[in-house]
Parts: sequence; C-alpha cells; structure tokens
Amino acid sequence: MANETQTQSGKSTGKKGDAPPPMTTTSTAMTPPPETQALEVYDYGDDAGQGFENQDMSFRKLPMLVVLQSNSPQVVESRGKVHAGQLFNTVTEEVFDEIIVVPAVLDKCHLQFIPRDDGGGFKGRHPSDSKLVRDAIRKHEQNGGSAFGKIPLPQPNDPKTGKSQPMHELVENYEMYAITTRGDDPTGFAVVPFQSTKIKVLRSWNTQIEQFAPKLGGKQFKPREIPMFAHRVKITTEVETNAKGTYFVPVLSPAMGGDDLVKSLIGRNDPRYQAAKQLHDEVQAGHAKAAYETMTQEPAQDAEAGVPF
Repeated sequence: MANETQTQSGKSTGKKGDAPPPMTTTSTAMTPPPETQALEVYDYGDDAGQGFENQDMSFRKLPMLVVLQSNSPQVVESRGKVHAGQLFNTVTEEVFDEIIVVPAVLDKCHLQFIPRDDGGGFKGRHPSDSKLVRDAIRKHEQNGGSAFGKIPLPQPNDPKTGKSQPMHELVENYEMYAITTRGDDPTGFAVVPFQSTKIKVLRSWNTQIEQFAPKLGGKQFKPREIPMFAHRVKITTEVETNAKGTYFVPVLSPAMGGDDLVKSLIGRNDPRYQAAKQLHDEVQAGHAKAAYETMTQEPAQDAEAGVPF
C-alpha cells in the first residue's frame, strides 16, 4: 500500500515518492585522540604493581656493569659509536662514560669458564670457600701452580661418548652489588666484577671506606660503623699499562668529587639508601644472582685476567 511504512529492517518509512528521511547519527565508541588514549590506557590506577607482590630477588638476575676494551664486541661492531673505556650494562645494553652507584655489599667467588681455544663459555659461579674451588687450588699448588690467576679444573669424560672433555678454568672474582642511580632516584641493580689487576682497585676503595670514621653532627663514628650503602660512588675508567698490554680499569671515587667521603653520604630515609639496603639483605639471603651468562665470551681484554670482562 502507498501509506505502508517500513521498519528498520529495510522497508520504506514514508509514502512512495517522498524524500528520504534525514540521516540520523547512531552513537558508537570512538577511538580517542592519541594523547587522550595514552593517558587512558597507561594509567593503571589501583592495579599498578600488581602481579609482582610475591617476588624477591630470586625472580630476577642482576645485570653486569663491565668496562669495555678495544676488542670488546660492543666496541668493534659499533663502528665508532661505542668506545673502549666506557661502561656497559649487559642486560639493558646501555653505555655510560660514568655512572653513580650506591654499593650494597661485596662478595668473592670463583668463576668457571671453558677456555677460549676450546670454544669458550661461562659454566658457573662457585663460592671461593667451596670444596670444588679449594680442591682445585690445592691440586694446582701441588703441581707448582699459584692460588691466583687461572686455576685448571679437570672435567670427567663425556658420559655418552667416553671422550675426554676440555679442561675448564676457575678465575678469582670480586663482586660489588650496587644500586644504579639517576639524580636522587634509584634506577636498577647491577653487579660490578673485578678480576686480576682490577681487584686492587676494589681493595683500595674498600679499605678507604672501611676505615672512614668522621665526626658528624657531634657524633664520632667508629671505623665500619657507617654502612656501605650510605656511600654514593662514581665509577669511571682509566688506562693502565704493563708489560702485557694496555687496557682500561675501573676507578671508584666519591660521587661528589674529590676525596671527601662526607659530601657523598646519604641518609637512612633516602630511597637510594633503602634500595641498596634491600639489595644487601637479598644478597645475604642468597636470593640475588648475578647474570654472568649475559657476558660475551671473547678474546682477553685485560692482558692478565684471561676472562671476558
């Protein structure tokens, strides 16, 4: 019929020949502008941080903060963008000319490697007082070797083929577990390794802060009374040369410059102090592990160390 109307299923809504009804706009969800979307999507409100509640440091590995040398892959492959003497974070791959850290605790261990001539590779970290290390050192000394430097670690034959396996090596390693910082804020965790000629750098710094006994606010502190994680430390590098070659070694100094440790101290309420104290506790509890597997096996950079740092 001429006056028959049409529903939204597609039939006419007016008389035949009438002009079509004006267009109507149906409300639909629109994508907000990028700036509005970013604010809306990335503001997680009360959900922020959820899912990480039950984690301690055993859930993560600490990156290594190492000194690059002229034959480090990061230097060789960068085509002039990365230089020997810079500091490299092995997990984030950030490169620094210098960095301020808050040390949490020091530790000592022996690292196990496959020699480079046999393919190289990191095989494990062992406490220096472990039976494996003590037995290897004792046998090496009985054969006229030294307790320092590279210690041979014989390997059993391959259980499947019966063939002999390459001799592994143990290398003495000192570690500084630390909080990295930017301005007044903690930014992450790192382990700074020290081997061979680099060990003396860490020992010298540690002796300095261990004997540090200032008088502050009328209180006379005793040596070792100020915790390690009250210190801010600047890490840079310098060139060292000996009969075996030229290479870069780390330099540890007060963050505020000069030799004045007092100016580089931070208080107990400082977030950097608190983060470093927490890292200290996690290391002592055995939860914090250094990510040595992120190290690149490469030609020796420190002529005396014989390890890929």
